[in-house]
Amino acid sequence: MINCGTRVYARNAAAMFRALDPGALVENGCLRVDLPTVTRFLVTRPISLDAVAGLAREAPPGKALVVEDLMHAEAAPVEGVRTFRIPVMVRGAGPVDAPRAPVVEVTEPGELAETERLIIGAFPLANYQPPVTGNALPARVLDIPGWRVWLARAADGTPAAGCFTYDDGASVGFYWVATHPEHRGRGLGRAVMEAALAAHPEREATLVATDAGLPLYEKLGFRPVSTMTWYTRQSVIDARNV
Repeated sequence: MINCGTRVYARNAAAMFRALDPGALVENGCLRVDLPTVTRFLVTRPISLDAVAGLAREAPPGKALVVEDLMHAEAAPVEGVRTFRIPVMVRGAGPVDAPRAPVVEVTEPGELAETERLIIGAFPLANYQPPVTGNALPARVLDIPGWRVWLARAADGTPAAGCFTYDDGASVGFYWVATHPEHRGRGLGRAVMEAALAAHPEREATLVATDAGLPLYEKLGFRPVSTMTWYTRQSVIDARNV
């Protein structure tokens, strides 16, 4: 069984994907979302490890794949699929310091496209290469209740750090927190996080952490609550090396 903190992440991620794709299917203990370049599965109920491996084996060929398994402490080997473990983190509701650099909430399509290109390049998100505007962050997210996109610029106006958040009514999830390599170490990623947290002081916050982001999240009050297994094909990110 997953613990309470992990359940916060699972509930938020499932709600976010359903908001992005109302046709997302829930069956056999997992949520399936078919996006333009990636098929994602979020395993949130007890199913066997063999069944998790089966999701990875049976996913449509020719597209990137992500299976997020919250239920098992080990991974099943699947030919052609990489696996790695990634921490789930939660922060309690409460105030946060004011952002140390200017951050804007993205409200118009041109700025959204800038933020999308920044995030795709900063991770990098291989399955969205070459970038096609709207594949990762379609313009409709600006009109989805609870969905907010955040952007910090460098001194010369260049998009430098960004993320999106999703408020499911009980918690706020942080997704794709990214800083361009040329602008790391200047506090811009932290500023984006602080701005988004300050906009939701009454909410628990949740995310999954790359190794590079872990120290920042801990400074902001996030704590690990579990470790999930990611199964990836045409790697979306390598959480160990970002």
